[in-house]
Amino acid sequence: MQTKKQKAKSIAEAISINNEKAYELSLESFSYGVFKIGGDFSEYKGYMKEDPALYVDWDPKEKRYVAAKIEYEINLWFSKKDKLDTIAFYKHCYYRGNDLIGMSIFKFLSLINKEPNSVEIGWVPTKDDNHGQNQRSYVFYFPHSKAIILWTWRKRIKNIMIYDNR
Repeated sequence: MQTKKQKAKSIAEAISINNEKAYELSLESFSYGVFKIGGDFSEYKGYMKEDPALYVDWDPKEKRYVAAKIEYEINLWFSKKDKLDTIAFYKHCYYRGNDLIGMSIFKFLSLINKEPNSVEIGWVPTKDDNHGQNQRSYVFYFPHSKAIILWTWRKRIKNIMIYDNR
């Protein structure tokens, strides 16, 4: 009989094997798998109990929930009204069968067939204030107040954030 940890590990492994199918970014609905920008926190409570790889915490300072999908390094931020308003990707973000993290910004531009609304260069500290990278951020605005920010370094995508721009 499997222990709770073994079950959790095997579920997480099964999810990661099928990660392109289970989780994929949709720019039409602004969602990633079951997580949709504007979705209500109460919709995810049942899912969060079933998913052993999802860590949820209440941030008393911000007065909102923050969740992390551990094996994918995805963070979810819920607004003060308990609506999902931001999804951030640090390790993987699948779109049309491609992992966007590490992808060339030029390939991404051809995938979505859209030019960025703005591009900025910013200093991102890595170890301390004396060590860091000049990363470019590309901002794309979509209808209904949705947006994507991509942070790139050496023309490769490092982080992605999709959010409600209201």
